[in-house]
Amino acid sequence: ARLICTKSLKLNKIRHAGVVAGLRGRSSEQCPWLSQDKKTAWLQGWREGYDNYTSGFFGFIDKAKLADIIL
Repeated sequence: ARLICTKSLKLNKIRHAGVVAGLRGRSSEQCPWLSQDKKTAWLQGWREGYDNYTSGFFGFIDKAKLADIIL
């Protein structure tokens, strides 16, 4: 159970990094991960962040969404 929890926490951090990259308007091509699970997590976060970026939020994100990403 601990391995699953640790893996989940790592993927959440990677997803959060993707959100930050998206909020900054970076390209999805800049994903730093090669392993499929990490790349998927980063891209999921990137899509969310980039959606906010293109909607005009430019770095502002709903606190509930942010708490969901971090936890």
